[in-house]
Amino acid sequence: MAQQTFSPTPNVSTHADATSVINNNANDAETRISGAESDISSLQLAVGSQQTITPVSGFVNIDVNSGNFAAVTITEDLTLNISNSSAGDSGLVSVRQQPAGTGVLSFVPSYPVLNGDPNLFLSSMTLGGTGVGTISWYNDGTDILLYISDVT
Repeated sequence: MAQQTFSPTPNVSTHADATSVINNNANDAETRISGAESDISSLQLAVGSQQTITPVSGFVNIDVNSGNFAAVTITEDLTLNISNSSAGDSGLVSVRQQPAGTGVLSFVPSYPVLNGDPNLFLSSMTLGGTGVGTISWYNDGTDILLYISDVT
């Protein structure tokens, strides 16, 4: 419903007419605000949620429908895949390796790595999984571009 304007007609319009228009506009505004709040909550849940990913058969799948952020512990050779992503999407994957040096991380499909080395990334993690690094990604509409951090 669109907001109504009140154009009083002299000696015809009453106080009740004005009150009716004002109340209808207030009800319309409340409905629109409630709908917007619901949309925002859904968006925050999807984009702001962190997935804790458990590798399955050598694959780690980051499903953007479940959130753009993820945490994974590398325990074997793994292939990282980002699914259900569209142009303009971006996210971050927190990676730990336990124990150090036991896994290699590769990507499917071959995502361009613009900064960092995936193999050096994992081999730099400390024994016992105390090291952590991040992989940020951005979907430019053609490719999912990766930026790989140093390890702390």
